Amino acid sequence: MAKRKFRLVLRKTSPLVKVVILIAIVLSTIALVTLHATIEESRQQYEELRQQAGVLEENNEGLLQRIDGLGSLESIIQIAMEKLGLVMPDTTIFETD
Repeated sequence: MAKRKFRLVLRKTSPLVKVVILIAIVLSTIALVTLHATIEESRQQYEELRQQAGVLEENNEGLLQRIDGLGSLESIIQIAMEKLGLVMPDTTIFETD
């Protein structure tokens, strides 16, 4: 089998084609830079939201533990003392001016 030889022929292009290609390259570069900035901003927002989600999960865990303890005698006494101002029957109260 004989090898075919290919010859590359370059033709002179008009200045208008060169300008159009240059404009396309510049616009593509601007678009890539803009997209890169948008991606970085999105990454930062993602990290911030991830941190906020972690804090909220911790808060939820604490609230769930608090809810679980609401029915206990200790929590009922604490609520009665803090919210209602009640005291235990054997407690002596001293008031000062």
